[in-house]
Amino acid sequence: NHQPIAVVDGDETRRVLEMSAAPGSKLTLNTQGSSDPDNDGLAYAWSFYREPGTYNGEVTIKNASGSSATIFIPADAGGKNLHIILEVHDDGTPNLYAYRRVVIKVD
Repeated sequence: NHQPIAVVDGDETRRVLEMSAAPGSKLTLNTQGSSDPDNDGLAYAWSFYREPGTYNGEVTIKNASGSSATIFIPADAGGKNLHIILEVHDDGTPNLYAYRRVVIKVD
């Protein structure tokens, strides 16, 4: 069993992705191209990782367990950074995981 390959918006590397967004906007991220070397099924979980960022409020993520998720950028987040985590796990035995981080700079 091998861990899945987590792809965010076409980026297949393991790097932290950096993106920009305006306050009050929304940003859709997708996992198209994610795969499992063993052809196991994949499950997804998107979450807001508050601790390393500079925004302390709540961030809404629509479709947080889907292969595509929409992040709603809070109107009061200007000048802040939001950290979004994608967790991908397979249904092999044992379940194996891959993670990606997206840092959104709110302009």
